[in-house]
Amino acid sequence: MQELASSQLFVSIKGFGKRWFGLRFDVDSGIAYGMMTAEKPRTSLADRLGFPLRELVVAPMVDQSELAFRMLCRKYGATLCYTPMLHARLFAESAKYRRAKFTTAPGDRPLMIQFCGNDPEIVLAAAQYVEGQCEAVDLNLGCPQNIAKRGRYGSFLLEEADLICSIVARLAAKLQTPVSCKIRILPSRERTLDLARRIEDAGCSLLTVHGRTKEQNKERVGACDWDIIRAIKDAVQIPVIANGGVGTFAEAQRCREATGADAIMSAEAILENPALVAGMDPAPSPIQMALDYLDMVARYPDTKKVIQAHLFKLLHGPLCVHPEFRQLISRPHRVRDVEAYLDAMRQHVDALDALQLGGEDARCRPHQNIGTYYPWYGRHRVSNAV
Repeated sequence: MQELASSQLFVSIKGFGKRWFGLRFDVDSGIAYGMMTAEKPRTSLADRLGFPLRELVVAPMVDQSELAFRMLCRKYGATLCYTPMLHARLFAESAKYRRAKFTTAPGDRPLMIQFCGNDPEIVLAAAQYVEGQCEAVDLNLGCPQNIAKRGRYGSFLLEEADLICSIVARLAAKLQTPVSCKIRILPSRERTLDLARRIEDAGCSLLTVHGRTKEQNKERVGACDWDIIRAIKDAVQIPVIANGGVGTFAEAQRCREATGADAIMSAEAILENPALVAGMDPAPSPIQMALDYLDMVARYPDTKKVIQAHLFKLLHGPLCVHPEFRQLISRPHRVRDVEAYLDAMRQHVDALDALQLGGEDARCRPHQNIGTYYPWYGRHRVSNAV
């Protein structure tokens, strides 16, 4: 709804295909005096996000794209970040879950908040709690894990286009905040393109496409299909973010050229090298990134489980050289004081640093193939992958 004058309003109502109908009426009398049709207006979300983005987008990652890590990525140049996937039903029903799973802070913008769910009303109820705290509410249609299969969400909804569109349409109709979606591709090119068009017509303002099927996961990850992302970009009018197959900034540039996407998203590669977001070359050492991360956790606390998971990825290279430090980082720490726990982690990182001889061992530099060693991102890739 757009205000035209003190006594007039213009309401745009979704019509057929990509046509919209406009109704102009007088507020005082309540009588409509004009009807007009127009092409669907281009969303302002792209302008708000500053597309096209040079920096990589920090992907939504379960228990890994939380506030402290997002702020670390922003320190290294990230512009747009996603929250971890939030369970819509739990978020809508439990204040404890909301406090534990969603935190933000000044400087944590632009931000996309992602939910998973299969009920339009429940996803809407969850989204209404965060309206105004983000640039868009994102619907997860890409998670390929078994937990998503059991819960009937993520990529296991891709075969239910009618349900997907009903969720998107409900959010678009009731939220002031724009709606976005993150999908994986279907085995059929035609069905993938049809789904993308239908999601757009339902009211989606931005579409992220991971160019793999839900079956291409972990050991079966396979190559990312950038051609289908290019086809989707050509088929829709809304901005498209390309996801998949990006382990280095050079690969991100190739992905941009191949797909024509408005932005490029990276997930696992950024967990080991958060400086990848802005293509920092050389990147800070893994030791420095780990220490910077611990500084962020001191400001934005998280659980020991999450902290340990990040340290293992940030320090993947050095820990391949000195695996004895894995046990030091992972062993139970019974201290309840957060500062004491972080001090213990810093001591381990400093001790690891003292053994690196200035980082001369090439395995201590992120994202480089050295003989049989591959970065954490490459653990499931074929031998010639980055």
